[in-house]
Amino acid sequence: MSEADTVPGNREEIWLEKYRPDRLADIAGQETIVERLQSYVERDDLPHLLFAGPAGVGKCVTGETPVLTTDGLTRIDDVVGEREGFAENEAGTEVLTFTRDGEFEYVEPSHVFGKTAKEAVSVQTRDGADLTVTPEHRFLVLTRDGLTWRESRNLGSGDRIVRPLSVPLPPEESELDWVDAMDGERTFVHVSEQFAKRHGIPFEENLVGVKKDEDLDAPSTICSLAYLRDLGLSRDGLRTHVRAIQYVT
Repeated sequence: MSEADTVPGNREEIWLEKYRPDRLADIAGQETIVERLQSYVERDDLPHLLFAGPAGVGKCVTGETPVLTTDGLTRIDDVVGEREGFAENEAGTEVLTFTRDGEFEYVEPSHVFGKTAKEAVSVQTRDGADLTVTPEHRFLVLTRDGLTWRESRNLGSGDRIVRPLSVPLPPEESELDWVDAMDGERTFVHVSEQFAKRHGIPFEENLVGVKKDEDLDAPSTICSLAYLRDLGLSRDGLRTHVRAIQYVT
């Protein structure tokens, strides 16, 4: 938890802000509700409806704000892209979110929205964090009565903001493209005898420093990765013939 101070930010900032549609046709992500409301309109049978939603659901931050995605730590304007207004999320990137159950989960946003805001609030914590958000952006705050959500414009000096000690990291790639990634001169590859005969691997391509019977009629089954690259073979062509890989320091 962190104590926070709030100061006015610049008036012209690039934002990702909640979308406020003027027509039912402009609402995205609530297809079932829109369909029901549209049926009321078409029948001219509008009941007494109260349209409500949790204030500050949209997290409104400046474009340079980093967010944790399945691609790693990313600026949020890179997730949204260069647009003014509302659009579907075409990137397919999943963003770390805080669920109603109090858990963290990577979720793909259905839509994104960008615009220029006229007002900003800078929230500074005593440990050096500095967040620039819209006035209605909510923070989880510890009070005498427990935890409560509070808009940034209502924060004051000494308020204690709740922040996670840790969050789940995105899954890491478990595979390495070693043909491209490893040092071609220091990496030596053991291949099948069939492969060695077919491509005529010369004797001098043997692994340096390893004693070998000098049978010049026998094909060399060891060659540098650089030599393999020069053959221009496909990955599938290599996969079935590689027996081992050694790296020489």
